[in-house]
Amino acid sequence: MSKETLTNYRKEVLDIIENNNKPMSAKDILDKIPSNPNFSTVYRALEYLEKEGHIKGIHFIENTKFYFNKKKHSHFIFCEKCNEFTEFQMCFAGEIQSKLEECY
Repeated sequence: MSKETLTNYRKEVLDIIENNNKPMSAKDILDKIPSNPNFSTVYRALEYLEKEGHIKGIHFIENTKFYFNKKKHSHFIFCEKCNEFTEFQMCFAGEIQSKLEECY
């Protein structure tokens, strides 16, 4: 689905996520939307965008879900002490896959 077929709120949410380098909570996103929608509108937009494959959601803190740009290959470390994300560029996926193939 192209951006042209998204509602204005969905476009705003997607633009915010695509222009951020770290995963964001719904509250983080809500605070950045200039049109000032309510929380339920933001949650519905996030749910739709994730379902349609535009973004990816992950859980790090209890019930808080964080969303990030699915189009960009990224890895994150999350600090539970300060509740901050740090992006890193090293990718261990190939190394892990090789080890699994050796063992199994």
